[in-house]
Amino acid sequence: MIEVCNISKSYHSTPVVNEVSFSVAQGEVLVLLGTSGSGKTTILKIINRLIEKDSGKVFIESEDTDNLTAYELRRKIGYVIQSIGLFPHYTIEQNIAVVPELLSWNKSQIQNRVNSLLEMMNLPSSLKSRKPHELSGGQQQRAGIARALAADPPLILMDEPFGALDPITRQELQNEFKRLEGVINKAIIIVTHDIIEAMVLGDKICLLNAGEIQQIGTPKELLFHPASPFVEEFFGQHKLQLELNAVTLHDLASFMSFKDFDLYSGLKPETSLAECLIHTDKNVNIEFEKLLKLYFNNREVLIRKFKDTA
Repeated sequence: MIEVCNISKSYHSTPVVNEVSFSVAQGEVLVLLGTSGSGKTTILKIINRLIEKDSGKVFIESEDTDNLTAYELRRKIGYVIQSIGLFPHYTIEQNIAVVPELLSWNKSQIQNRVNSLLEMMNLPSSLKSRKPHELSGGQQQRAGIARALAADPPLILMDEPFGALDPITRQELQNEFKRLEGVINKAIIIVTHDIIEAMVLGDKICLLNAGEIQQIGTPKELLFHPASPFVEEFFGQHKLQLELNAVTLHDLASFMSFKDFDLYSGLKPETSLAECLIHTDKNVNIEFEKLLKLYFNNREVLIRKFKDTA
């Protein structure tokens, strides 16, 4: 869906992005992760042509974006930013309808699209006539995502989309985003400096340092099969929490008894151990402790398995 080939960008002879390449398929989420100054947001802005690259190529749906005007390119891209970016003097309905109106959709199409997106984002239709400042931060961010999806673009770019929210709302929207991934079915690139968020949201993670890629892979690959000491150190201080977010019920299935299966039969196989803790009820702490013990008793076997399949 999108292919980035050897893009570079320098300022005053100092490289900020150096020979970066990756691809993202339809329905896949790639997280650009790294410390401040690693080039994450610059890469996103190069794709959207808010910044012009010095060299390299970007293809969207196999089309060289150099052959498109900035206006034509941005019709193929939905953009979500940390500060939400809703027009304060527009209603929520008008904000979501901006791009379809620019594309000359008819009123009926626009109305149907606005209504379906509000429903998808769990926003009541009563909010359509309100201005952004009348909504909570979480509602505003949902509306911002709806606006990015309005014209049904093949690619969505998200720059620290949940960074300005309080921890509870942030986690809520992260979980909501995971639910929406399959419904949206777009190529999605997310920029974040939050390691846990990257592990939760990303199908693949591109870890950057000083404008260069250190490793690209699934969360498990980066966590259990680091390509360098830098990668290992980057994830080291959050190791336990990251493992609980990366390891799923499916990974533990071969170690479970039939009784264990019954305990977790209401959860999907791809549910992470961290999510299992969230799903537990009043009596669950004992069950979660059993699950945690099962993982640590078989951790070395699983790590070897993850490395073999990397």
